[in-house]
Amino acid sequence: DTRVTVKWDGAPAVICGKDPQTGQFFVGTKSVFNKTTPKIGYNEDFIDFHYEGAINGILKQCYRELSKLPIEGILQGDLLYTSTPPLVTISGKRGYRFKPNTITYAAPVDSKLGQEIAESKFGIVFHTTYDSLDGGASFGADVSGLNKVPGVWVDDAYFTDDTGTVTLTEDEEAERRQQEFKEKSILLAEILD
Repeated sequence: DTRVTVKWDGAPAVICGKDPQTGQFFVGTKSVFNKTTPKIGYNEDFIDFHYEGAINGILKQCYRELSKLPIEGILQGDLLYTSTPPLVTISGKRGYRFKPNTITYAAPVDSKLGQEIAESKFGIVFHTTYDSLDGGASFGADVSGLNKVPGVWVDDAYFTDDTGTVTLTEDEEAERRQQEFKEKSILLAEILD
């Protein structure tokens, strides 16, 4: 069984779940795995103790939103947005745009993803599962039971076949045809020589 994943470019990387030793929910960055001083946010006071600056507010919001989810175990994900992304018009089509890190994403308003984003104020994609805070990472994350909390959009990183729904823009299609024409012209010239 082969599974393909998509690399979402979110920020920051968020580690969250239930501490297997205490059963307490927590959030943090990858520093929850520090060997000498793990920075684990079991509540907002712990987050204040371990984290300063912008990451402090982000992790507090992560704690408030992600603690609502029935997460079993420990998950790592990429944070995509912390408020409903703005509506924009791209090539004449309306969509939700967000740029969590270096890549800008857009979801058409009338798509399933666009409708889910419209109903959310917080979005994250989980891609790794851990056995403990000592490590033991496993590829993938089961999020099947996590999308039932209003306002929180959750997905995994597994690729889904969107054949027929994902298309090129008119400019991209024209560029693709032009490149194909060039390649065929070169091949024809080689054949005729």
